[in-house]
Amino acid sequence: MNRDEIKSRARLSDSAVDKLSRIESVLPLMADLAGADLFIDCMQEPDGRMFVAAQAGPGHMPSAYRSRVVGCYAKREDEPAVYRAMETKSPVRDIRAVTQEERTVRQDVVPISDDDGRLIGVLIGERDISDDIRQEQKYEALVRRAEKGDFIHVSPEDAARREVHHRVKNHLQLIASIMNIQARNTESEEVKQAFRENTARVLSIASINELLAYGEGGPVALKPFLEKLRQNLTQLYDNEVSVKLLLEGDDLTADQEKATDIALVVNELVSNAFKHAFTGLTGGQVRVILKKGELFSSITVQDNGNGFDFNGKEGLGFGMSLVKMTVRDKLGGKLYLTSDREGTSVTFDFR
Repeated sequence: MNRDEIKSRARLSDSAVDKLSRIESVLPLMADLAGADLFIDCMQEPDGRMFVAAQAGPGHMPSAYRSRVVGCYAKREDEPAVYRAMETKSPVRDIRAVTQEERTVRQDVVPISDDDGRLIGVLIGERDISDDIRQEQKYEALVRRAEKGDFIHVSPEDAARREVHHRVKNHLQLIASIMNIQARNTESEEVKQAFRENTARVLSIASINELLAYGEGGPVALKPFLEKLRQNLTQLYDNEVSVKLLLEGDDLTADQEKATDIALVVNELVSNAFKHAFTGLTGGQVRVILKKGELFSSITVQDNGNGFDFNGKEGLGFGMSLVKMTVRDKLGGKLYLTSDREGTSVTFDFR
């Protein structure tokens, strides 16, 4: 904090700057405790623009900022919570903002007063939500792409069925939005991560539902159906890991309900592979293999990543429990798991 610059730009007294300096001295500790980027902003006189007087980022997790922005202006259109807290002299919470580096964040802002009760600045806490926004935009783009399908003739029955699917999709997206809000409102990183994972599952269900909406209403050809899912997942994770996702094997068919359950299982297994199998690696490969049988057919999701301890703590996660339950109760099949240093293979069968 540059005392002379703050006194000059904000026209504050020595005692007011002293108070801001005392708050600045504990900003790094507070940032670590909150897991957020923290700032002190002051109002420049006489034009009323807010500028950054102090900054601290969390030491145990990535900051939303690549560089320091001390001295930079906070624009009203980008950070409305900052101006609202300054003008109303009241705390403002959970308002979306755009940083000086064009990152999307959520801000909590509280006013700072001197010993005489005069407002001298605001304390800001920021959490980066850019990844959440990109994830939502990817799902929305996938849904819009499905909605733009070119259909020559649509029967009244198909139109009604698609309308039902469309409404279900909208409800699922609403649920996902509510879960995102809850994730942003919790302080627990463990709870926040659980909300994010379940939000991704709900949005995946919405995407699968939209794919089914533009089928013909009868038996589903699984290979073309899973190919669309493969394309969606490839787009969804294209910026996170350098992994090839391949679909191969026999042509299988299933009714719509069973096709939905199969797609949910494949989605969960592939998502787990993308998120966990290649940690510390430069890339890899995930194969989805369809095999037709006389009584039971099967699908295998196989990766060449780090391997996974299914008997340990990490094997008890909700995602794998969901897979086991769906295969057993909805598909009437069994799940077969193998994993070693060469990678992981998960096979499930169904009638």
